Amino acid sequence: YFDYRSYRCAYIPNELAFWKWLDPLNVALFLLLPIVIVIVTTIWLLFLVKRSSGANKKAIFIMLPVSIVFVVSYAPIGAYFVTESWIVEAAGDNLATDFWYRNLYRYGMLVKFVNNSANPIIYFATLRSFRKFVRYRMFLRHNRHSMQRSQKTTTTRQTIERKL
Repeated sequence: YFDYRSYRCAYIPNELAFWKWLDPLNVALFLLLPIVIVIVTTIWLLFLVKRSSGANKKAIFIMLPVSIVFVVSYAPIGAYFVTESWIVEAAGDNLATDFWYRNLYRYGMLVKFVNNSANPIIYFATLRSFRKFVRYRMFLRHNRHSMQRSQKTTTTRQTIERKL
């Protein structure tokens, strides 16, 4: 069976106790800590915006969905990394057929990328200036191509008329 873990840069534990704690330390520093920071700052922003008005309230309509999508998309892979040793221990010799071992990592990695693809959609839905920018760039590119086509057509017509 195909296993995504073979592509993961992981430490192989040996007799040294240091290696056994390095993977959980990495998970705590680079996965759980950012999630906690995002949750705490979002809650802090909610309280801050509650006391203010105007443009600050618009910011929360952008930050709240971005934060929620970030936490939800990184939660499955975080759950896997936190419980990985227990999953491997519970699976025993049946790692190839164990549901949690095979699927939690795979789907956790897949869902993690939802965050990257959801952010532009959230910005487009919540920021009027982002919508204008995207529409302008799309229209400008489309308009440029149509102008180039019309110029080519005009020069072709002029060339044909000259020859006649």
